[in-house]
Amino acid sequence: MLIDSKLQELPDRWDRAVPLTSLFYSSFVVNRELAFRWFKQQLVNFQYLREGELLLKQFLLPINTGNFHWILGVIDCTKSTFSILDPFQPANPPNDYIQKGQLVCDAFSQEFNLPKFTHKVWNYSMPTQQDTHNCGVFVIWFMLYFSLGPDNIYLDLASSSIDKMRVLITSWLLKGSLEGM
Repeated sequence: MLIDSKLQELPDRWDRAVPLTSLFYSSFVVNRELAFRWFKQQLVNFQYLREGELLLKQFLLPINTGNFHWILGVIDCTKSTFSILDPFQPANPPNDYIQKGQLVCDAFSQEFNLPKFTHKVWNYSMPTQQDTHNCGVFVIWFMLYFSLGPDNIYLDLASSSIDKMRVLITSWLLKGSLEGM
């Protein structure tokens, strides 16, 4: 929950991709109406929803695939596209992961009267998970990457090893920033 609360602070400081809580997807699967009610309230709180108009450009959706594996949905409202980043293979996620993203995007299209979203393959170099237990670290790193911007030097340095990623994330959690790393 600490990571979720820190991620919720990002929109106030960076006008980039807005992260959703890690509980959104599981809540969405159980009760779509309740999940959207919460989401709309968050949009109003961060001033991304005014008079029913969605002002959000891009948001990040951490998804637990149901088998203790985390992936990230990157949803671009301006282009009506979404990408699914699987830490094992960021540019080539399995079809069932893409279907999970499409399910959420179809609901967003309907809820906010947006065009249908299409899947876009992520063609940029990203670090790849090499073990069976660090997917959450990679998803947090991906979220920081999109929220802080790809030109952030700290993120470039951290992507070279899982230990550096963990130090970066710990510093961000403790200090609230990456300055002075």
